[in-house]
Amino acid sequence: MREFIALLIIYLIFLGYSIILYRKSFSLKKSKVYLLVPLYLLSIYLYFEVINYIHIRLRESKIYFNFGHASLMLVLLLLAAYLTAVVLIVLYFFKRKRSNIQ
Repeated sequence: MREFIALLIIYLIFLGYSIILYRKSFSLKKSKVYLLVPLYLLSIYLYFEVINYIHIRLRESKIYFNFGHASLMLVLLLLAAYLTAVVLIVLYFFKRKRSNIQ
């Protein structure tokens, strides 16, 4: 049960960060957004690397979270985060094109 809560908290932090970035991106020029998208995708990877590092340090301190063999649940959560990111990026460009903002 605590693994589920931990995964939910990790995803909610990611989702909050993504929504804030999504809303702020409408105030940026389109050229800056093209730079922001790869940085956003890289930040997702780095965020999950930090989570994995924390998970390893907790395990070394005898605090165990059972995320499955090779932390499979964290990997699946990373994939869900990338899927969410792609949906938000597509939504952003679709809305930007509809509103015709340069």
